[in-house]
Amino acid sequence: MSETSDRLRRLVEESGKSYSELEKETGISKSALSYYLSGKTEKIPLDRVRALAKALGVPAQYVLGWVREDEDEMSDVMKLRQELRTRPELAGLFKASRNCTAEQIESVTRMIESWAK
Repeated sequence: MSETSDRLRRLVEESGKSYSELEKETGISKSALSYYLSGKTEKIPLDRVRALAKALGVPAQYVLGWVREDEDEMSDVMKLRQELRTRPELAGLFKASRNCTAEQIESVTRMIESWAK
């Protein structure tokens, strides 16, 4: 299995999205999604990588392995997004966080937490 397929499979599992939901969001058929995530091909068209990355809320560079999860900015964003996924009161922020930096996510999270007190 390729690193790209591995990352995509893990991201889909973490997102909790079904193939049907991803098909609607990306325009990529369920059979193609299955093919990509199973690792049966190492050649996923770049436009489809971009669409999947957007639907899963990560940079396409991460999906392609050009940015490692443990690199500072990516790691911060991934950790914050994981926290947002697990906190129901911040669920809306999770969806809105797709194109945010770690600092933006932290700032809005602090703001929401202060309102909740």
